[in-house]
Amino acid sequence: MTMSSMIPGQRLAILLILLMATSLAGCGDGEREEQVDETQSVVVDTVKLTPEQKALVHQAVTLANAIEKAPETMYKILEDYGLTADEYQSMVYRIAADPVLTSAYEEMRTQ
Repeated sequence: MTMSSMIPGQRLAILLILLMATSLAGCGDGEREEQVDETQSVVVDTVKLTPEQKALVHQAVTLANAIEKAPETMYKILEDYGLTADEYQSMVYRIAADPVLTSAYEEMRTQ
């Protein structure tokens, strides 16, 4: 299926997923400290999330997983969570802009 043969909703779903993936992939690990000795490097994760941040990341991961499985139902999935596409996009940008949230999101998505 090509982008031109998709209905607008499908295109938007795919674009949002790609936007989220590229936004989060480009973020650094600003909240990690690296301790180096002469024989090894150890990365110490200093990510500490508030309950609100945990809820935000959990919701974003849940939505991303659901949309990834069935992108054609993205609007229904968002509606079920009480969100619009714009609100979901804002959520993605908020996570992508914060290295702590990005790190937590990436960790949860790989589990």
